[in-house]
Amino acid sequence: MLIIPTIPIVHGVCGAQIASLAHEVHHADRDIYSQSPVDRARLFRKENAKMLHLQFLDEDPWEPNSLAIIRAISGAVDIPFGVSITELPTLETAFDRLFEAGVQKIYLPEDTPETLFLGYCHRFAARKIIPIVDLSFDFEDRLPHYHSL
Repeated sequence: MLIIPTIPIVHGVCGAQIASLAHEVHHADRDIYSQSPVDRARLFRKENAKMLHLQFLDEDPWEPNSLAIIRAISGAVDIPFGVSITELPTLETAFDRLFEAGVQKIYLPEDTPETLFLGYCHRFAARKIIPIVDLSFDFEDRLPHYHSL
């Protein structure tokens, strides 16, 4: 089993501010771990993480501030990382910017239309585009179809 640590980022930092999302406040997090996403990525790598997952909770990952963080993490660690997006971009170049900055995988929102998902897979390679699906997804029927494409 591969466990992929997530680095949630709000206003360019991670740490105690994020804990409130789980309805708990852990002030110790601020004291133990750096609030810098780059330092957090280095720590996870030092602890032998094989991949990372970034979540930008207050802005889109293709925004300039987020891209700067992505580039810094890409330069700081030697492992692949992916980014979740909460909504599909309006600009066609948004995914290009993410891949150019160092992202290896993009996790699409659950409500992504299948035609867009397949189009992204065709354009960027299926191993780079990951759909988020709910438990009602018809794996038996859809996966063979996706593999054939």
